[in-house]
Amino acid sequence: MKRRLDRVGFLRVRRWRIYSEIGLAKEAVEVWLEPQHVTITYADHHLRSYPATIDQDGWIRTMEDGTRYEHPFGSRQLMLWDVIEDDWGKTQYVGSTPRRKSTIPLAEQLRFALG
Repeated sequence: MKRRLDRVGFLRVRRWRIYSEIGLAKEAVEVWLEPQHVTITYADHHLRSYPATIDQDGWIRTMEDGTRYEHPFGSRQLMLWDVIEDDWGKTQYVGSTPRRKSTIPLAEQLRFALG
């Protein structure tokens, strides 16, 4: 399945937010759900693979931090400090978040004052 990365390199698969690569922000990547893991690819390159427990109906139950593969799609922006790959969570269970309703009215009737 195809998913588009957000501005910081995460994608959304069902109820999970999964990190892919910040250098590919806003790009479409392929996500492969297999019985034991989730794999993210771009242009025939493996980006990351996460060990996971996936039900027969395709729902991801658990995920762990996975493997980063070498690829030519790193960020061109230099980091301000060294980021250690294992120090932050790359998978987040976000649950079912309801869609927000728009609070902006579609139209507003203005009063027209004469004289």
